[in-house]
Amino acid sequence: MVGVGQGELPQRAEVGVRWLSRVGDDAGGHAVLAHLRAECVDVGGVEVDSQRATGAFIRDSHPSRPIEVAYH
Repeated sequence: MVGVGQGELPQRAEVGVRWLSRVGDDAGGHAVLAHLRAECVDVGGVEVDSQRATGAFIRDSHPSRPIEVAYH
C-alpha cells in the first residue's frame, strides 16, 4: 500500500500523511482503513461507500517475466 510507506514519515520527519480515497462499506474496505490507521496514516478524508464494493489492484512483477496486473 502506498499510504503505508508514507505513514512512516510522521515518525521520522514530524509531518502528517493523509490518504484521500473511497472504499466500500465491506470487510475489504474496513481492513484497508484499519491497516492505514495502524500505520499512522490519516484516513479522515476517505469516503466509505455503502453502494459499491472495495476494489483491488494487484501488480506482480519479477525480473524474468512480464509484469502482470489484475483488477478486482
